[in-house]
Amino acid sequence: MISKEILEDYYIQKRFTLKQIGNLLNVSDATVLRWMQKYNISTRSKSEANKGKPKSEEHKKKLKVSSFVRWSRKEEHEKTSKSVKKTMADPVFRVNFLEAQRNRKPPRPHKKNWSDTSREKIGGPRREKTYEEFYGMKKASEIKRKQSKSREGKKLGPHSEKTKEQISITKRSQHRKYTEEEKNLRRIRSKQYWANLENRKMQSNKLKGKPKSKETKEKMSKSALLCIQNNPGPFKDTKPELKMKEILNELNISFKHQFRVEGINHNFDFHIPNTNILIEVDGDYFHGNSKKFSKLNWRQEKIRQKDKENEELATKFGFILLRFWEDDIINNTEEVKMKLINFIGGEK
Repeated sequence: MISKEILEDYYIQKRFTLKQIGNLLNVSDATVLRWMQKYNISTRSKSEANKGKPKSEEHKKKLKVSSFVRWSRKEEHEKTSKSVKKTMADPVFRVNFLEAQRNRKPPRPHKKNWSDTSREKIGGPRREKTYEEFYGMKKASEIKRKQSKSREGKKLGPHSEKTKEQISITKRSQHRKYTEEEKNLRRIRSKQYWANLENRKMQSNKLKGKPKSKETKEKMSKSALLCIQNNPGPFKDTKPELKMKEILNELNISFKHQFRVEGINHNFDFHIPNTNILIEVDGDYFHGNSKKFSKLNWRQEKIRQKDKENEELATKFGFILLRFWEDDIINNTEEVKMKLINFIGGEK
């Protein structure tokens, strides 16, 4: 325990802080404060304690910014108050303002804590958004399924006159003929919609898992083939296919690349015109060359099975299918040439 005189000398005359006194006496700040309370020595306020202390440059910058913000807010408040006083001084404006306030509708009671049910009923933050955008694909599909189940066997209506008029207008718009300007607008909008990747993903997710008929599959394959023929774009021929093209050109054999037989859902690599010969170039990895792979994985087995089915269908339609491995085309070109000459012959 230290005397009162020493504490007063340190704290009042020398203006040490509680922490500095504690460090000198090897005591905590709390013990120093307790001694001061015992001797009834009044402590300094924060503003008095910070007087005369050196401030860092960052602290000075912060003080300048805060003072400028206070001054600017005060100036803006003064300007707005002056403008409001001027407008309210006009008697005509005051009368109109008071009348508008009297005729104003009372505000809707505001709910602070929104529940999920109240949001769905009133609209809340889901306004101008689809179920997929707001809830996500999974939750949106569940909500729609529940709604459709609840409406099963129920007759919608009776409708009011306004809703009946709106329904009739929509039906007319569906059957009416569009002008050229409207058609162009619809084309531009559809292009903008399909240019967005998020919209494409939404549409593809909707169609995932849905069973497709044979007619739709054939239409999809035909459209894909037309896209490849008209817009080759990023589609590229593989190395063995390019090598096979070189071999056929060397032997002066005319050919058609990516040939499709009606009734077979597959594009064959090459077809020799005026003959019934089809050529397939098989990659060593994907088709599982037995020279390089002793055991096949699930993907290779699946492709092998598909190749057998396509070969059986080709023989049914009266075609002869020749298969060449990637390794033979690149490393044993002479054997491949001899096989082609025996089956087809040169200059065709």
